[in-house]
Amino acid sequence: MESTKNMVRWLHPVRLELLRIFAARGEYTPQVLSVMLPDIPQATLYRQINGMVKDGFLQVVNETKVRGTVKRVYAIKVNPFENISQSFKDMKQDEIIQLFFSFCFSQLIDFSDFAQYHETGATMHHVGFMTQTLHLTQSDFQTFIHQLQTLVTSYQTIDTKDQSSLIKFSFSLIPNTEKEARL
Repeated sequence: MESTKNMVRWLHPVRLELLRIFAARGEYTPQVLSVMLPDIPQATLYRQINGMVKDGFLQVVNETKVRGTVKRVYAIKVNPFENISQSFKDMKQDEIIQLFFSFCFSQLIDFSDFAQYHETGATMHHVGFMTQTLHLTQSDFQTFIHQLQTLVTSYQTIDTKDQSSLIKFSFSLIPNTEKEARL
């Protein structure tokens, strides 16, 4: 139930717009954001920023005292592009869901940016997404992960200079629940 409440809060349209802006461009003060988002009332903007700090999406990266007040600069706290699997051991369920949401949101931003700036046709043959079901033993799973890491790493270190272009490769591994596994 708590996860559902958090998801509704995380999917608030103002929060999604703020995440899109922060993910694409870095650090901002609320004052700059209010100029960028003139249709959002300032009180709503501040309330959503404060909530995003409380929920762990944003962090204060700089504070400056200006005429008796504190000017804060915010940035995304969780980098959805980092390898986060090592952190799972010490995380609560809601924190893991929040990280997965950040990962999914980063995919949405990347795809939206790509689709906005590329016409369909020539470049679309480089785009793909799918869900594939695999039936693996624990040993097969470990082998699969090792081979995937080896493959991806081999392409991260290729030095092709001007002949290469940036391609983002993302995936998620989601085991079935016991209930699904029995169906």
